[in-house]
Amino acid sequence: MTWSLDPPIRVGKVAVAAIVETETSAHAVINSILATSCKRPRVVLIAWSDEVEVIDMNGRDLDHGAVEALYPGAISRLIEQVR
Repeated sequence: MTWSLDPPIRVGKVAVAAIVETETSAHAVINSILATSCKRPRVVLIAWSDEVEVIDMNGRDLDHGAVEALYPGAISRLIEQVR
């Protein structure tokens, strides 16, 4: 399973992006290979100025340290994208 930061959507001075996890699997089927992929949002990042708020899919605020431990560099990448 891998994670990525989806491109932010801008609404005025606010940018919203999601960290998503993608799981890909492949299976041999007769004479071919069947590949499937599933993309799931894990957290939503809301940025304005140099501030970022992180909310999980249950609506809880997350500490930046916890996000950094799980998704290294995601917050700084979002800030760079919205400048």
